[in-house]
Amino acid sequence: MKEDYNEIVLDIELDYGLTTFGTCDRLTIYDGTRALLGDYKTGISQIDHPSENYQAKAYTLGVFQKYPAVTEVTFVFYIPLYNDAPFHTFKRSDVPALRKEISTVIALATGTRHYWEDGAPPTSNLNPTQNCRFCRHEEHCPALVGLVCEVAKNVGDQFDGVNFEDTTDPEQVEFLYDIAKIVEKWADTHKKKAVSLAKEGMAFPSLKLKSMGALTKVDDVNGLIETAKSFGLSDDSILDLASFPLGKVAKAVSDLAKSKEKAATRAEFLDTLEEKNIVSKSEERFTLSK
Repeated sequence: MKEDYNEIVLDIELDYGLTTFGTCDRLTIYDGTRALLGDYKTGISQIDHPSENYQAKAYTLGVFQKYPAVTEVTFVFYIPLYNDAPFHTFKRSDVPALRKEISTVIALATGTRHYWEDGAPPTSNLNPTQNCRFCRHEEHCPALVGLVCEVAKNVGDQFDGVNFEDTTDPEQVEFLYDIAKIVEKWADTHKKKAVSLAKEGMAFPSLKLKSMGALTKVDDVNGLIETAKSFGLSDDSILDLASFPLGKVAKAVSDLAKSKEKAATRAEFLDTLEEKNIVSKSEERFTLSK
């Protein structure tokens, strides 16, 4: 006898009064005692083996709790991109260890979350990864500050002793700004290098080269307009779609004036556009430089 379930929600009881849940892609139970638990992974990231993966362990615990007659659960990750399907079989005798392990992880995460309400958690509670970009505390995370400190120290002795938490001292703020610019440049360089190596054929453990498409440049504007019109677009529709580089248009207008009148003509042209509400200005932008 076989029971098949898709997108089944598993409620998981843990220690310390904690609970969690997960939605399993597919669960098949054979003869009421053996279960096959499957989860599909279509992304590019490396997946821990089910014997070490917390999702696999939590879902497996949920199956054992939901179906008391089940004596073993085989968890499998289906990973089409790598043509792989790693699996591991858990026994009901593993339940105490699974419950303790998952409970500990959830308890630590729950405890760490409360620290953010009054400041920041101890660095020992944090483990920076590329997934930090999804965290709303990224900008003031002490673990990320530690990484930046190491980069700064490698740049030069002038960054030793920088107080990353003091944002009121002008000297410290200037140090932080300098470090940010350095790290920004360093990060951009390494990202470009990684992409270049991937294009040359280098394989990474979890990164995969992905095309963002190529930009298409219009070399013949008049030809574009005439072709669009031949496909039924009106002049007004084309103008609504067009994006005019204001600086270039203003320069073209000023170039029509006499040499000594270019600046005045450009200013008059821009003033006229503002008076007619044809253009508007955003808030003034600033940067810092030395």
